[in-house]
Amino acid sequence: GGDACTQSSCRRGSDDCVHKALAADSSHRVLIHCAAGVSRSVTITCAYLMRHHGLGARTALRRVQTTRRLANPNTGFRRQLLQYEVVLEGDGGAAGRGSGRGRDGELRRGVMRS
Repeated sequence: GGDACTQSSCRRGSDDCVHKALAADSSHRVLIHCAAGVSRSVTITCAYLMRHHGLGARTALRRVQTTRRLANPNTGFRRQLLQYEVVLEGDGGAAGRGSGRGRDGELRRGVMRS
């Protein structure tokens, strides 16, 4: 047993940490939590879905909201998810494959609308 992901072993990003923890757990389940389960943990979950399942920022958030209705990242985290989407597309990462740019609609002033 033991913690599959520690701060020192997961420097590349929280989405990598989630991916590593899922691989280490035989049930393929991981609890991602924060104080209220509304903003920070939702953002980490969205980043994981974007990188490892090829979803755009808006689609990832909608997916999380189907199971966690309270999911509502703050404006700063939403902006970071949009920036991450651009990075993933530029790197040819998972989110860059498939239908390509604009798959989640237009970006409005850097903040996605839910």
